[in-house]
Amino acid sequence: LNPAAAALSSEAPVGDSNYHSLQVGLNRRFSHGVQSQLSYTWSKCLDDASGTYGLEGGIPWSNPWNGSFDHGRCLFDRPQVFKLSGVYAFPFKQNILVKGWQMSGGLLAQSGSPWNVTVGFDQSGTVVANSERPNLVMPANQIYTHNINQWVNPAAFTLPAPGTFGNLQRDFLSSPHTVNMDYAVMKDTQLKEQTRLQFRAEFFNLFNHANFGLPNTSAFVQAPNGGGTPNPTFGKVTNTTTPSRQIQFALKLLF
Repeated sequence: LNPAAAALSSEAPVGDSNYHSLQVGLNRRFSHGVQSQLSYTWSKCLDDASGTYGLEGGIPWSNPWNGSFDHGRCLFDRPQVFKLSGVYAFPFKQNILVKGWQMSGGLLAQSGSPWNVTVGFDQSGTVVANSERPNLVMPANQIYTHNINQWVNPAAFTLPAPGTFGNLQRDFLSSPHTVNMDYAVMKDTQLKEQTRLQFRAEFFNLFNHANFGLPNTSAFVQAPNGGGTPNPTFGKVTNTTTPSRQIQFALKLLF
């Protein structure tokens, strides 16, 4: 061996994934002052690698000897996504004040992102505390409380026995869904043959709807004498995925 050689690394094709979807789209081309587009996707994505250190730089597999143990929803899985957008040009042409106005908008409604509930410390003895999962002891339809102070019922999870892995599937749960509406109004005013003035008013998150992010993932905290106790902040949502309503105005001179 050459003592001056740098570190060696190896890679192996160990990940596995599959994706199935139904995709529907409708598009109305601009005609008579109206253009609109609608799309809907119903999908399911499963894998055993997204979000791990091997791909996105995330956490290791919970079971270092069996990557397929982490088979579950993809990190980017969104089962349902609905999008609607459109443009409407007002037909008024009587004078310079009412001529050239148009409005546009976009609506997004989609399922929440996958949420990976973890034990919170190294209970299995594999030194991968950030990816170990608890046991699920409650039917799936009874887990959610839909309260941002505790998104799920903590009684649905128990601590695995020391040296064992929990039965909860990776990314089994979901964060709150997302609904967002953007809106804009624009006016084009022709000043000269090659000169026009454009005014825009844009409203992002028009209805100021709060879209909440991922809840706290750690179901337990390690006790001083060993074992674990329920984490009082488990399931609490403290962040949002979209900003509050923002309004901006722009005035452009195009020539």
